[in-house]
Order: sequence, then structure tokens, then C-alpha cells
Amino acid sequence: MSETRNEIESVAYERIVVPLDGSALAESALPHARTLARAIRAPIHLLRIVDITPLTELSVVGPGPEPTAVFAELDIVQTEEEAATDYLERIRQQLNEQGLNATVEVRTGLVKAELVDAVQPRDLVVMTTHGRTGLERLFFGSVAEEMIKHSVAPVLLVRSSQAPTETAQSAALTSNVGRD
Repeated sequence: MSETRNEIESVAYERIVVPLDGSALAESALPHARTLARAIRAPIHLLRIVDITPLTELSVVGPGPEPTAVFAELDIVQTEEEAATDYLERIRQQLNEQGLNATVEVRTGLVKAELVDAVQPRDLVVMTTHGRTGLERLFFGSVAEEMIKHSVAPVLLVRSSQAPTETAQSAALTSNVGRD
């Protein structure tokens, strides 16, 4: 069935959100984001979540966490926030040098919840998937799957086995259109 020009809905993304965790695997989404950013003239929003899962686990270990353990974890979180900011700023600078507009955001919390919360309806999320299966997926979950289920914006998943130089057209486009 062919669509006429009037039947095609126009989509304009305000930004391309790229969640990064510091790994080369996560960074393999960047070439796809760059290609899309140039094509649709949208800024790239680099996002890193500092995971506080260790802090939440302190409260379930025993009758109550030792204050020194809590302070030690808080120091670690603060150090990770600073490192995350430096990391994203380096990538932002590289993107700016390539003529792209990029912003950075560091959030602290539970990774899946913070990532879903950071995305806005007019965004396009471009991210890699680790490709975990079986027990590993059961125990660690899937951030990509969480985004597909709960994101208010479309999600472009780049397979973990893809080389970073492949084009954005070869990535799998997943949208939450029609989700329950």
C-alpha cells in the first residue's frame, strides 16, 4: 500500500540522547548518533548515570548500615560523578570539534529509572545493547529492554556486535508506538 504525502506524519526530534557508561561498547552508538545528528540537524545529548545500587544494597545487608560504609559509598559516588562529567565533557568537545552541537548530563540514581526519566517525548535515543541472554540477562536485566518498554521516545538500538563504523541505517529502529 502506498502512502500519499498527506498521509506521512512528519517527525522532528529535538535531540538525540546517547546513554554512555564509559565502555567502548556504549560508545559504538556515537557514529550512528553523529550521522543522524547531521542528517536531521539535532543536537546530541550525552547522558551518564552514576549507579547508586551499592548504596541501596547497604540497607539490606543487616540491621542497619554502618555510617562509615555509607560515607565511603557517598565518597565513591561523588568521585564517579566527577569522572562521569569529565568523560562526557571530553566526548562533547570531540563532537563540537566535528561541527556538532552536544550537551552533557550526569544523573545519579538507579540506572534504568534515571535513564527512562531523562528522556523527553521529542527525543530519539541511540544506544547499544550488550546482548545479554539467559541467566546473565535474568540477573542483570536489560537496560535496552527497559528503554523499549518504558521510553516516551523512540529508541534506536545498535547491536553490540556491530562495528562502530557501520551506518545508522544498519541499526535496528525500535519505537514504542502502540505500546500498552
